[in-house]
Amino acid sequence: MNRLTFFSYPIFAVSNDNCVALHILLFQTFNKMVKHIFNLSEAAEYTGFSKSHLYKLTHFKRVTHFKPNGKNIFFKKSDLDAYLLKGEVQVVEQLDVKSEAASYLLTSKSQPNGK
Repeated sequence: MNRLTFFSYPIFAVSNDNCVALHILLFQTFNKMVKHIFNLSEAAEYTGFSKSHLYKLTHFKRVTHFKPNGKNIFFKKSDLDAYLLKGEVQVVEQLDVKSEAASYLLTSKSQPNGK
């Protein structure tokens, strides 16, 4: 029995309830992608951090945040993205690793008796 396919993915019959649930899920996902300002719960979901971790980051002023009424915390998506992309680790080519290892061995102080 041949199935109808769309870009080689099988197409299955979907009930109206499943269609409604799918539309709601797509709308929520799209809304999060378009949104530029997050409250604490949304920021926690976006970053994958717990709310308590975000509270700590705001307390120690590690991430830019806003408290317009002195109580609720808001974050710009761009500020969260900037925080998440801090501490970039550069890729090191295999030849560079070998030369850095040789350089380290030549410049490090050798200590007697393995101390």
